[in-house]
Amino acid sequence: MGDIKFLCKSEMDLFFEVARPFEKVALGFAQHGRPISISLCRKDGSALVINSTSYDIASRVEVGGLCFKLEEKYEKANNGVAFGFDFHGGKGVSKYLICEDGVVVECGVQFTCEEQELIVLAGVNPYTLAIRGVVQGPHFFEPEYPLSQYRVEPF
Repeated sequence: MGDIKFLCKSEMDLFFEVARPFEKVALGFAQHGRPISISLCRKDGSALVINSTSYDIASRVEVGGLCFKLEEKYEKANNGVAFGFDFHGGKGVSKYLICEDGVVVECGVQFTCEEQELIVLAGVNPYTLAIRGVVQGPHFFEPEYPLSQYRVEPF
């Protein structure tokens, strides 16, 4: 099996989309209270929605990854948490990679702007997200692996 890149469920240039500024985030939760989606909401009404997915990379070995979808008209943006400034991407975007059984999986993204950061990783529970930064709550940051095991690279 080869290396696993981020999954895109929309026709888009992912590098361009993660570099676009966003002004707030909206979260989706599972019944157990853990985050399962985060939407990066923009002034033009669009949003980049991030969910977790899972990959079987070997017998009884699963690794979480991220799935991106572009919503041109995002209806839930009014429920989002605003920052008071635009969170710009560009040079402040990094990706997190994990190597498991010789397979490298793109499984997280970090946005850094004006001394703020937002980290989104595949969560420890299947199909959940680990979110740290501008939003906080119980069970928000429970990544699949300890942070020291990830390799971080520029997006």
